[in-house]
Amino acid sequence: MVQLVFAVGSLRENSFNRKAMERTAALLSSRAHITYAQYADLPLLNEDDEPFTPIAVVRERQKLQEAQGLWLFCP
Repeated sequence: MVQLVFAVGSLRENSFNRKAMERTAALLSSRAHITYAQYADLPLLNEDDEPFTPIAVVRERQKLQEAQGLWLFCP
C-alpha cells in the first residue's frame, strides 16, 4: 500500500480545499495509507533556532521521510 501525506493549503475547517482532500482520501482509502500534514503549530524559519529543532518540525519531517508521495490541496 502506498504511503501518502496530504496537506491542505487552508487552515479553515470547512474550506473547499479541505473538502477536496477529504473526498480524495475517501476515494483512495483502500489503496493508500494517508497521513495528514499538521502545520498550524509549525514555527516560522528562524536560523538562530536551527540547532534546536522544534518538536512540530521533527514530527512533520518524520511523516515526509516515511511517505512515498505528497499531495497538496491548495488554491
